[in-house]
Amino acid sequence: MKTLITGGTGFIGSYVVDRLVKNGHEVRLFSRRPELPRRLAGGAVTVVPGDLMEGKTVFSAMLGMDVFYHIGEIRNTSRAAAEKNVRLMEGILDHLPGSGIKRFVFVSSITVAGIPSSIPGTEDTPPVVVLKDHYTWYKQRCEDIL
Repeated sequence: MKTLITGGTGFIGSYVVDRLVKNGHEVRLFSRRPELPRRLAGGAVTVVPGDLMEGKTVFSAMLGMDVFYHIGEIRNTSRAAAEKNVRLMEGILDHLPGSGIKRFVFVSSITVAGIPSSIPGTEDTPPVVVLKDHYTWYKQRCEDIL
């Protein structure tokens, strides 16, 4: 399968890229850096240079892909950055129908569920603390949009 991944050079994303390559997928790595990380040389990975701050570069990279793992994000230390991440998600969803993508995977965050009132927690465990930071707001907003 042809797979697009944002955030593929980060902690979680790099493991996803490794697994995709191991399972024989063709990977399109969306990255601000135009060079392929050394550890991926010789594999079925190509770099598509782009920047999440410029949605049109993401939308172009989506064309002709079967699967899209959206793990990357605009650094999120301000409300403005969080809002840009939400607008990016809205743009991605607007462009999905014409892209050819059959499956879209958004990696959210455990922070959306809050701090559980008991451990181990389940889906039904109420939070003792609900986080109100910009990062959690944007992740929750994207989940709501999806």
